[in-house]
Amino acid sequence: MIAGIGETGEHLAQQFAREGHDVTLVDISVDRLSDLDGLLDVRLCEGHAGRSDVLRRAGVDRAHLFVASSGSDGANIVAALKAKEMGAEHTVAVVDEVELFEDPSGIYHDWLGIDLVLNTRYLIAHEINKLVRTRGALAVEDFAENRAEMIQFPVGQGGRFTDVPLTDVPLPAESLIVAIRRGSMLMIPRGDDSVHVGDEILVMGRTDRIAEVEAGFGRLRPAGRRCAILGGGTVGLALARGLSAFLPDVTLIERDRDRCDFLSRELERVTVVHGDGTDVELLTDEGIGNAEVFVAVSGEDERNIIAGRLAKELGVERCIALVSRNDYEAVCRHLGLEVVLSPRKLVAREVARATLPPGGVQGVTPVLGGVAEFIEASVSERSRVAHKSLRDAGLPRGAVVCSLIGDRGVSIPNGDTLLEPGMRALVFPHTTLRQRIGDLFQG
Repeated sequence: MIAGIGETGEHLAQQFAREGHDVTLVDISVDRLSDLDGLLDVRLCEGHAGRSDVLRRAGVDRAHLFVASSGSDGANIVAALKAKEMGAEHTVAVVDEVELFEDPSGIYHDWLGIDLVLNTRYLIAHEINKLVRTRGALAVEDFAENRAEMIQFPVGQGGRFTDVPLTDVPLPAESLIVAIRRGSMLMIPRGDDSVHVGDEILVMGRTDRIAEVEAGFGRLRPAGRRCAILGGGTVGLALARGLSAFLPDVTLIERDRDRCDFLSRELERVTVVHGDGTDVELLTDEGIGNAEVFVAVSGEDERNIIAGRLAKELGVERCIALVSRNDYEAVCRHLGLEVVLSPRKLVAREVARATLPPGGVQGVTPVLGGVAEFIEASVSERSRVAHKSLRDAGLPRGAVVCSLIGDRGVSIPNGDTLLEPGMRALVFPHTTLRQRIGDLFQG
């Protein structure tokens, strides 16, 4: 059941209908429902999803999944809470307001009684932040609600961690060297192995620790020193906060004077400029052409595209535009702009990840060109590994548990670590072991 049929709601409805699910759409707008009638094989219900009688009429007590995705944060939160109380098995609320959350991950489980809350602004900011700071990596993947990251990169010259046995490498806490690829050989390293210049390595760890590991192995992130951002809304604010943590020079352009005053108070290490980011004279005066990255995240697709193209012509190497319309993606790429995933796709991805049943394999992420993979598996009471130490869990040789995600966050386990119900494990196995891993966690 999907309540609020905006862009995100329609995208979810199309996806679930294609997959053969029994989908009910709830919306207060008769015209909106009429637009979708006949286009999708779904059931339609008119009314405000925050009202109990509307939810009852829609059959919310039989819903395996309820997603509130209207344009009102308050309505989505109330609707998800009522749906849960009335019997929906899984509830999801989509919100835009960032001030409700202290953690900028954008993904919040069991939030005030709602199974999953997704903040679209933080999700977008995280995607852009990752694009900027991990450029040059061979692959980057997020896990554990954006709190853990896997990065694959080539080992460069001058790293203090190279040619040293891994037991003697002072890796940052909550980080792990998962695999080494040397030519055609893929190794799951032991303590007496060492990493050499020219190797490719897979590193798993907390997002805020990965850059230190990269530097230790001779990879300097080529994000540069300066980034310029167009748009000081919630996405721009969250993005500026994230980028200013590792870039020394971040400029934020916003055309609303009052908003500029607010941003100046909120952002200590960011230069806030009042002006129109599509004004080439302003961009020139501010020296935007000297920035390594320009990111346009205003609420208007056309402004983002125009500003990105102007910055490109002024000499900025990388220009990233946030666009919501699918038909603009090809235009952006033709103009040499990188495109950020739209909110609807980010929400759909996280909803799919979060609504799998507990126990067993929750997701598989191919790496190293498909020759290896990460398995995300959850522990339930019925899992064979439940309440056992990692040493006694019976995991096959060739499978490494890289990290565990639980109530206390992300941790790198050791042999004595207990696998408790509710935990999720990130496992790096040989691809032939996927079924055995699944059987152990499924029970």
